[in-house]
Amino acid sequence: MSDKIKDLEEKIEGMERNILSLQGTISSLVMEISRTNEKVMLNDNRNKELQDKINILEITANGLQIKINAHQKVGLNNVVEIVRKETRDQESKRIRTSNESNIRGSFQFTDDELSIIYRAVFFESRNYEEIDANGYLGNATSDILKRISDYNKVIADPFYVTNYISKAD
Repeated sequence: MSDKIKDLEEKIEGMERNILSLQGTISSLVMEISRTNEKVMLNDNRNKELQDKINILEITANGLQIKINAHQKVGLNNVVEIVRKETRDQESKRIRTSNESNIRGSFQFTDDELSIIYRAVFFESRNYEEIDANGYLGNATSDILKRISDYNKVIADPFYVTNYISKAD
């Protein structure tokens, strides 16, 4: 049982590091998008298509920031303690399943959510869930990615956004 708790603690520490790293990435992305947005707005309507793409990127990145900030305020430690207590007390599978469902329904990141967010930030897949301006994961859609990706191609380059929006310089 102690091995399970230790494994869980290591997994949680890894998730916390990933979240901090992701927060830094998104903050940089938001600043870069904002700077580019200002440059594009100085030009006339020739850049309208690029402006639309940047607006979508800005909404998505801001939504991610709000989601992460809310997650940090609620605190991963609350979930950690619930799971650790369940493990220590060896609660029944039914109770554990019920509590896990409640956790997933709250403002906490699951591994799946982290995976979706990474894919959304790096535009690696069309099949991710839309993240709206409030930071909530919405219905699965490729609509946003279709609008922001170049000719609807799948973007696998993590530096795509920086490279793409730098063309507005």
